[in-house]
Amino acid sequence: MLYHEVEGKLDMGLSIAVDQKHPLLSIIGRDYHSIPLNIDAFGGHSFIDLFLESGASRQIESIAANYKLLRMDGVSIVRLEAEEVQGISAFMRELLSLNSIFPSGLFLESGIIKADFRFHHSELRKVSDIIGKIIPLESNVKIVDLGKDRGGITAINMMNERVKLSVVSYEVEWNPGADFGNTDNFMLEAKSLSFDDKEIEAVVLYGSSETKRKFGRPISEEDGVYVTKVDSDFVKDVWIKCNERHIPRGAVIAKPANGKMRIHTFLPSSLVNQYIEILFNTSRDRSKSDFILTGSRAYDISIWDTI
Repeated sequence: MLYHEVEGKLDMGLSIAVDQKHPLLSIIGRDYHSIPLNIDAFGGHSFIDLFLESGASRQIESIAANYKLLRMDGVSIVRLEAEEVQGISAFMRELLSLNSIFPSGLFLESGIIKADFRFHHSELRKVSDIIGKIIPLESNVKIVDLGKDRGGITAINMMNERVKLSVVSYEVEWNPGADFGNTDNFMLEAKSLSFDDKEIEAVVLYGSSETKRKFGRPISEEDGVYVTKVDSDFVKDVWIKCNERHIPRGAVIAKPANGKMRIHTFLPSSLVNQYIEILFNTSRDRSKSDFILTGSRAYDISIWDTI
């Protein structure tokens, strides 16, 4: 089974725009057309990272000196407390608490934070309730689009148009237990933005022919959409180290097969070496002789012939 067979199961989309008055975001927004953002959690705190390609103005450098700034492979990363960013933290916390809501793009453009989400239509009422609760309180939050979604592949294509992506693939041993039956006919899509540094949630997308769906809690039994916690110490370690090292993941897609977890991580091309280093360090720390790096390549549409 390939991803394109199940990518449309999260069939609704939501796009929001959040005007910002934060001085750093306003100045950065003037100097850069589009900046990728990432939300992660570490040590009980939630952060928003801004990824600035080389060439930042001196004015940005002077303001950024008041914040935590990391330089890595030609990228300057500024980390802000999530609560500093007006309007976005409360809204995203509410949305990400839903089972099927899935972030599919977070960017700063012209001083406005734009966030895209995918979700299953069975949670439309909950999404509507969150919008109704947040909009009256946050006048700077605007609903740009709510309706039928164009699918996960289109979302990743749009990410790649804003920042060039690469795909790093690896295999590691994974054994969910005999009770889960056939594990070759579903895919996992991890929630790549998280306010929790201890848990990794993933949406489980079953193939249409799989009837014994014992893995995960149902979101929609009819459509074969479930949710689960990722129970892999190796994957959790990689996730936490990425948060520590400020490495965003635009998408993480996994497919269990023959006792292995095949994981494909989509991330900015400029940070590929940093991510691969984390994989091998985690493998050595855990003495994981079964870990195999299976691929690393610039993203293009042909990747979906194999994932």
